Amino acid sequence: MRIALKTLGCKVNQAESDSLIKDILEKGFEVVHFSEVSDLYIINGCAVTQEAERKTRQMVHQALRRNPGALVLLTGC
Repeated sequence: MRIALKTLGCKVNQAESDSLIKDILEKGFEVVHFSEVSDLYIINGCAVTQEAERKTRQMVHQALRRNPGALVLLTGC
């Protein structure tokens, strides 16, 4: 399974994403760049400001355009 992860927001989100990547790799999954076709897109987003919310929604739409059959997991604050 190919998994792509995009992090938006603060240093806490980045630390959480780093931990997620470590866990994903330990489970034997392939981590790919967010711009690549993936089976699962994880978006560690932010909803603190309207701009952050807009960027998070934009990442969801990009993922679904890239692979309409992919799973999209949205997490973060």
